[in-house]
Amino acid sequence: MDLNQARFNMIEQQIRPWEVLDPHVLELLMAAKVRLRPILMTTLAMIFGMVPLAFALTEGSEQRAPMGQAVIGGVITSSLLTLVVVPVVYCYMDDLAQWLRRKAGLPASRQGHEATAQ
Repeated sequence: MDLNQARFNMIEQQIRPWEVLDPHVLELLMAAKVRLRPILMTTLAMIFGMVPLAFALTEGSEQRAPMGQAVIGGVITSSLLTLVVVPVVYCYMDDLAQWLRRKAGLPASRQGHEATAQ
């Protein structure tokens, strides 16, 4: 066994986040990993496309510069909302739905998971 394999085995035994995290949190993390690249690509393409407009480099373009700056700010804000806020709100809403199910005496179930009684 070489040194790199020994290090990998040691790290693998110490860090196993999939055993600790809730299944729906793992699903959100996997979805974020899949969605990150296309969202960042479209965001960066839009930002780089608006940079010349936002800098107002040519004569008379200072009238259009605020529009470019507003578009860049809006794209950055919407990207952050998409990548951070929406998954967090989803987690809270899912937890709220499970809590309401328990209070109503209904079996707790998550879509795609077996029911787990708590």
